[in-house]
Amino acid sequence: AYLEEEALARIDPERALDVARFGFVGGGDDEVALAVTGRGLDDLMHGLPLVIGDLRTEARPHDLWLEVLDDQLGADDRRTAAEAAAEVVARRGDLDAAIELTARVRSDEAFLGYVRDACLSILDGGLRPDRLARWTAQVPAEVADRGVAQLVRGLLERERDPYDPVCWNAFEAAAAAFAEEGDADGEIAALAQLGYLAQWVDREDHLIVLMGRMGELAAAGVEAAEPFLKFGEAWLHFAGGDADAQLKAVEPIDPDSVPYAWRLIREYLRANAVMGLGRPEEALALIPTVLRDRKAPLPGALTIEDQIEWLAGRPEVVLARGVTGAGADYGSRDRFMAGVWGTHMYSYAGRREQATASLDAARAAAGPEPGPVIQFQLMALGGLPDL
Repeated sequence: AYLEEEALARIDPERALDVARFGFVGGGDDEVALAVTGRGLDDLMHGLPLVIGDLRTEARPHDLWLEVLDDQLGADDRRTAAEAAAEVVARRGDLDAAIELTARVRSDEAFLGYVRDACLSILDGGLRPDRLARWTAQVPAEVADRGVAQLVRGLLERERDPYDPVCWNAFEAAAAAFAEEGDADGEIAALAQLGYLAQWVDREDHLIVLMGRMGELAAAGVEAAEPFLKFGEAWLHFAGGDADAQLKAVEPIDPDSVPYAWRLIREYLRANAVMGLGRPEEALALIPTVLRDRKAPLPGALTIEDQIEWLAGRPEVVLARGVTGAGADYGSRDRFMAGVWGTHMYSYAGRREQATASLDAARAAAGPEPGPVIQFQLMALGGLPDL
C-alpha cells in the first residue's frame, strides 16, 4: 500500500515502467540497466525504497515492486527487456542466464540461438544433465524439430544412456536438420557427436559414413570440418586399439581450430595413445590441460589420470586421491565410468568394502534399464577378485 500510495507518486510514470522492466529481468549492474531501460543504475534506482543491493555495483527492486507494477508491463515490454538483458549476459559468457531470460518470454529464435551457442562453444563440456534437461523441457513444441533442439535432446539422452537408439536418432535428426537449415557449424557439431558415439556403440561402419559427410563439407570450403576428419580417423584407431596410428592422427590437429571442449578431447586422445604405447610418464605430462578442468567433455575421461598413475606403478597415489568423477554434480556417464574404475582399483588393492561401494555406484549410475553393453560391463565387474 505504501508503494502504491506514496512511493509511486514521487516518480514519473515512465521511470516506474523502467523499474518494472528492470525488476522483470532480475535487476543487474549499470550495463544491464542501460540496456533494458536506457538509464544508468543510479539514475534508475536512486531514492527508491525497497531496493536490494548496492547502486555502485548491482541491485534490483524488491519483489513487492513487481507486484505493484506488474500490470503496467505488456508482453512486448517483457520481451524487449528480456532480450536486451540476455544480450548483455551472453556477451559476458553467461549463456545459461540468457537462455532463461529468452525462454521466459517465448523469444524462440533468441532462445534457440543461445542454446546453440552453448552447445557449440562448449559442446557438452560443463553442460551438466540438469541444465540439458531444463533446456530440453523449455524447447517450444513448434521448434522441437530444429537442429539445435535435437542436438540438446541427444546430449541429454547420451547422459541417460548412450547405447539407447533414441540418443543416436536424436543426433542423426540434428545433423539432418542443421543441413537443411544451412548451418554447417551445427551439422559438424551433430556429426562429431555421432562420431564419438559410433565407437562406443560398435558402429564403426557408420563412422566411415560420417567421415564421408565431413569430407564433403571440407571440400565445399567449410574449414571447421577439416580437424574433425582427423578426429574421426583417431576414433577409428582408438576403437581398433592402434595407439600409434591414433597418436599420428590426432597430433596434427591445431588446437585453435576446434572448440574448447574438443581441444580437451584432443589432449585426451593424445594421452590415451601415449599411455597405450607404454609411456605413462609422458602421458601424465599431457594431463594438466585435459582433465583438471571440471568441464571434461568426454564421459569417463576423468579417470585417465588415475589409470596412468596406476600403470606407472604408483597405485598408492591413486588410492590416496580416490575416484574422480563420482560426485553427484557429475553426469551419469561420468559416475558410471568412475564406479567402473573404482571397482577395478579397489578390488585389486584388496579393499573389498570400497570396491563393493564403487560397484553399487556404477549400477546406480547405469539406471534402471541399462543397455546390453552396460549390462555386460556390470556382469564382468562382478567377477573381479573378492567381488
